[in-house]
Parts: sequence; structure tokens; C-alpha cells
Amino acid sequence: MEPPPTDPEELAELRQETEDQVSKLPKDLKSVARPTTINSFATINNPSTTPEDRATHTRTMQAFNETLKRSQDPKVSRRDRVAYERIAMNMVKVQAIILHPDTEQEKREFCMKELEFISNELLTVQDPETRPKKSKDREEIQKVVDENSKALATVADPNASPNEQNEAQARLDRLPDSLENPQYLELTKEIKRYQVPEACVNIVGYRTRQAGWPSGSLWGLSDPSCAATVAEGARDSSSQWSALFECVKQSIECRNPFATCAVHIPKD
Repeated sequence: MEPPPTDPEELAELRQETEDQVSKLPKDLKSVARPTTINSFATINNPSTTPEDRATHTRTMQAFNETLKRSQDPKVSRRDRVAYERIAMNMVKVQAIILHPDTEQEKREFCMKELEFISNELLTVQDPETRPKKSKDREEIQKVVDENSKALATVADPNASPNEQNEAQARLDRLPDSLENPQYLELTKEIKRYQVPEACVNIVGYRTRQAGWPSGSLWGLSDPSCAATVAEGARDSSSQWSALFECVKQSIECRNPFATCAVHIPKD
């Protein structure tokens, strides 16, 4: 994924686009989104903002803008438009907490890190070059983003009950915990038996962190960087993962959604 824009003209264009999208929201949502949008770009343009924070806030505004566009696109189904609007509003609620001066630093850093993952995931799943090829797979990843954005908004909300926050935190913890999932670890061990490029190992890990096991792992495994490794695994009749690799191979060839491959994960 390309780094977020830093050129003043590009940032000004992003700001104008985002404000235009916010202006199309219903009045009650606009009253929530507009102040945070203005504050976000003020923070981005503030010379005292660190380069790391500036990049994170810019990425968030990119994802927020693109998600609002999808929520207002008549070519998108009504169900998906509603989901995208919900995700966008969860994002802006979290961003408001991040930018609030009274927010504790530990909470701010946690929310920024998690919101950056969500932002990257949204941009990836909406980009024709990187998004899953099949609509069933895009819907699966969108559902994960929707759930995670809601969980993060709950964790960030100072008015949420302790029980609500604990449940939401458990939901968010499932993503990094997926990297310790025994089946995920077995999969990574298996692909390393073959001539696997480092790019493939990295994308499987990153997608797993973004969307969990097994959805994220299958998404990563269907990346073009894994094509040769997956083909080799599919030919290896001695491997209990061979059926999974064959299914993912067909996904790379656009013959089936990678979501259908989960049934081939070895049980043992």
C-alpha cells in the first residue's frame, strides 16, 4: 500500500473531498462528523504533529472519505451503503476520542493503532488492485471491518459500561491473538516447506492480523505473491493441506471465493 499523501495540494484536495462527503450526511450524523473532520485536518496540518501521527491521521481521513463515498454511491446495494455509513461513523467517533485533549495517552495510542489497521483494511478492500476478487469474499471482510469498527468505538467510548467495553476489547483481541492460533502457525510452517517468497509470508501474516483466522489468512494466501507456493502445495499429495491449497489455487484463478476454502482446513 502506498504511503498517505504529504503534499499540501494533495492534502487540501483530500480535505475538500472529505468535507463534501460529510456535507451529504443526514443532519444528525453531519453534526458529529464535521467537527472531527475539521479537527483532524487541523492536526494533520499542525507543524507540531509528529510525522508518524500525521501519517496515521491522514490514512484515517483517506479511509473515512472512501468509506463515505461508498455509503453514498447508488451503484452500491442499500445494505452495503448502510454498513459503510455505520463503519464511517464508528471511525469518526474513535477519531474524536483520539483527538480529545483529555484522552489518556495509553488509550489514544491504542485507538490510533487499531484505527490504522481498520483504515488500511478499508482502503485495501475498496481498491480494485488489492481487494478480494469475489463479492462473497469482499462481504466477508467487510463484515469483519464492521464488527471491529463497532468494537473499537465501544472501547473508546467513555460512556460505555465496563461489561460492554470488556466484550468489545475481547473482540479486538481476537485479531492479534489469531497470530498465535495453532492452525495459523501450522499453515505458516507448511508454506515454508516450499519455495515461499518472503512477500507471501508477510502478506498472510498481515491479512491475518487485519481480518483474523481463517478469513484473513485465506485472503493473504490468495495474494498473487503466494501463487507459486499455493500451486506447489496443491501438487503435494503427501500434505494434509493439499486440498486447501488446491481450493485457494482456484480462488487465485478466480474460479471460487477463498471463503469456501475454510472447510479444507485440516481438523488435526
